[in-house]
Amino acid sequence: PHVDGNRLADDFDAEAARVREALVRHGLVPVAMNTAAEPFPHRRSDPSGNARRRAVFSALARLARGIGVGTAGVYPGWWIPADY
Repeated sequence: PHVDGNRLADDFDAEAARVREALVRHGLVPVAMNTAAEPFPHRRSDPSGNARRRAVFSALARLARGIGVGTAGVYPGWWIPADY
């Protein structure tokens, strides 16, 4: 199932329960997950964005551990010269 990282960071218990229920309902056993967060990791100039991204990735890591995922990839975004 798709996991909304922002929702997971804001209400971990409810979003994690939704994911677990979907996995059970469909008989799925996750082994890996791909993750992303806004703002993208290469955009580090905004302290609030850094804090938000840290919260999202922390929640995603907590979920991964909780559902037995051993491998998680992080989409780093893309480099745009105008960003710098």
